[in-house]
Amino acid sequence: MPDSLHFTDSDEANALIARDPMALLIGFALDQQVSVQKAFMGPLVLRERLGAIDAAVLADADLEPVFREKPAIHRFPGAMAGRVHELAVHVRDTTTETRGESGATPLTPPSCARTSRRYPASAR
Repeated sequence: MPDSLHFTDSDEANALIARDPMALLIGFALDQQVSVQKAFMGPLVLRERLGAIDAAVLADADLEPVFREKPAIHRFPGAMAGRVHELAVHVRDTTTETRGESGATPLTPPSCARTSRRYPASAR
């Protein structure tokens, strides 16, 4: 895994989207009708304003005022707050449902052992 993804001029934002899968998902969700730099700064701004950007925190938060706070996180703060909220609810709920089966979250890459169970030895 890289130390940073160079999507913005901010070293901190680039490092955040490289190490936190939720931050990267948020950046991709925000990458509509704004520059790539603006979209991928969004996760860092959200974390600064909320204190965390994990799915549970975002799913439980009223994101619209956070997105509208000056400077706005996105050109369309109301719509994007709704999309990020829906994304967070989905990730939180999916994580809760799947964690009991494997211990992994949907944002955790599967291990080789888990992947090998899906494919018979003859297919590898």
